[in-house]
Amino acid sequence: MTTMNVSLPETMKRFIDAQVEGRGFGTSSEYVRALIRNEQEREQLRELLLAGAASVPAEPADTIWFVPLSPPVTAEDCNCPDMSFEQQGLALLSRPVAEAEDRISLNNEVGSMTLQRVR
Repeated sequence: MTTMNVSLPETMKRFIDAQVEGRGFGTSSEYVRALIRNEQEREQLRELLLAGAASVPAEPADTIWFVPLSPPVTAEDCNCPDMSFEQQGLALLSRPVAEAEDRISLNNEVGSMTLQRVR
């Protein structure tokens, strides 16, 4: 690792010392490295956003597009004894189902929940 000396006014040094102490950094060097990493990430994100803005528009992403990104609802998803029936239903209904044509029907059977696929 290389060394760099930086001259700062006393007010900035006090600010850095306070940040090091208050935010759990071991040294002022760790704090400065964290600032630089954050700036590098911000610049990378800016470049990606600008590249995306300059690109050709793509097809709109509808709910079908997101199905492969989430696991499908399974029978195990219905077995949540620490959640109320209503909470389980809301949790299940907020997740995509395996196929676009499926819909979920929930039944309360003696305090438990089952999942039915209805076509």
